[in-house]
Amino acid sequence: MFNMMPQMDTTLNNWEEPIKLVKIAQSIVDHQAVNNESTYFFQGTIQPLSPKELIVKPISERSWEWLQIHTKINIEKQYNLTTNDRIIYNNKKYKIMLQNDYSLNGYYEFHLVEEFQ
Repeated sequence: MFNMMPQMDTTLNNWEEPIKLVKIAQSIVDHQAVNNESTYFFQGTIQPLSPKELIVKPISERSWEWLQIHTKINIEKQYNLTTNDRIIYNNKKYKIMLQNDYSLNGYYEFHLVEEFQ
């Protein structure tokens, strides 16, 4: 089948930069919560959400920093990063809130919200 969808992955070629995300997974060891960190490196773009995109977010979360990632790789599949996972980016803690699969167009989108500290 011929794909008639516009392919955006070539557009990302000129914009991608190295991205480092650290996944924080918690487990219980000897009745204590222990954080386990896994570091992942990939290429993509990160920028803040636009005001138009923020307006549809819950009012209680709009004042937190929201970021979006565009990448050609499916970080959910490749790194097992899924909605509600806690991550560190640029020394700040975030939670993955949204994943959009635009693979028909050659890319994936993820939304992050800064975690309450």
